[in-house]
Amino acid sequence: MSENKKLTPKIRFKGFTEDWEQRKLDKYLEQYTEVTKTNNQYPALTSSRKGIFFQTEYFAGNQIASENNIGYNIVPRNYFTYRHMSDDEIFHFNINDICDFGIVSTLYPVFTTKNNMDSKYLQYQLNYGKEFYNYSILQKQGGSRTYMYFAKLKELYLTIPSYKEQCKISSILAEIDNLITLHQRKYDKLVKIKSSLLEKMFPKNSSKIPEVRFKGFTEDWEQRKVAEIGDNFSTGTLGYADLCDDGKYKCVLYGDLYTKFNERILNVKSRTNKEGTKVEINDLLFPTSTTVDSISLIAPSCVNQENIRVGGDLFGIRPYRNIDGNFVSYCINNFMPVKYSFAKQAQGLTIVHLQYNAIKNEELMIPTLDEQKKMSQLFVNIDNLITLHQRKLDKLQNIKKSLLDKMFV
Repeated sequence: MSENKKLTPKIRFKGFTEDWEQRKLDKYLEQYTEVTKTNNQYPALTSSRKGIFFQTEYFAGNQIASENNIGYNIVPRNYFTYRHMSDDEIFHFNINDICDFGIVSTLYPVFTTKNNMDSKYLQYQLNYGKEFYNYSILQKQGGSRTYMYFAKLKELYLTIPSYKEQCKISSILAEIDNLITLHQRKYDKLVKIKSSLLEKMFPKNSSKIPEVRFKGFTEDWEQRKVAEIGDNFSTGTLGYADLCDDGKYKCVLYGDLYTKFNERILNVKSRTNKEGTKVEINDLLFPTSTTVDSISLIAPSCVNQENIRVGGDLFGIRPYRNIDGNFVSYCINNFMPVKYSFAKQAQGLTIVHLQYNAIKNEELMIPTLDEQKKMSQLFVNIDNLITLHQRKLDKLQNIKKSLLDKMFV
């Protein structure tokens, strides 16, 4: 080890002052070599970079383990497993925390820790530390794959703290991971709720009544052409060269409709001194071009913020008083029959273009204004919750990333 190598991390818990020591993993790892003696002896597991899962859950009800899985490696609860080969020098170590015993292919070594090595701490350091990553790069010896056999893993030297400090570090990181998992579940649940409601709250095929609707609404929806929901308007030129940090106006560029906004335009950050085209709350903005691979992204965003300037490769529709722009945006962005119908009108081979005249005769199913507003407000509320959990996830991920960077040598 280099004499200049620092033996303490950038941040650590109060009360720990000793230098970390470089230790060979051979002293702390013990391989587990029990294999299955009968077919499907235990549930098949998938050890992935996202974690460890039952194969039937990971592959939507399917099990990809061989029909004859006698001789598969057994993974007891709290034991490690990992795929010993990688196409990009990245390996991910998982601990079985989902069943008492599971099985994995023989490509996945199984081991546990001993002698004052905290398993969770080791997992974090192997998965996120620089020492193992640098070591794994050295194992590539020609070809496209890198191999990390268990015998080779045991030869690794890691710079690690005392057992008590290991436990402190793994404890705080595990708490953050638990919070990330909690908010991820809430986020995923809200996304599923939104998807389910979008599917059921718009009429299917030629029906004029949706499957699910708010109490008190019984009237049939009406079929209207795009030209009948509002007035079309064009926008001036406005590009990235026109942006400036202290600009007089907040602005939205053509590309922002793909990268920053979904159904609604709000929390606009970009600024410009160029007049552009001023839009109003409830206006619908359509991007007019994209690549053929992204044709499904051609859909409007509804303006939800005052005093916005726009410009570039887009056009707008200013809805009439009996049309809620958010409702129309949610409809076109998420109701697949409408989205597919709009996408078919785009012209081009590599770069496709969509103009107002191409969609003005496309038809939408529209309820009364009161029902439009009820529906759009519901989806706005769900989106706000989704955004809230996404922000919390981003914040927690950033905290975790910072700690991982600073809590290991």
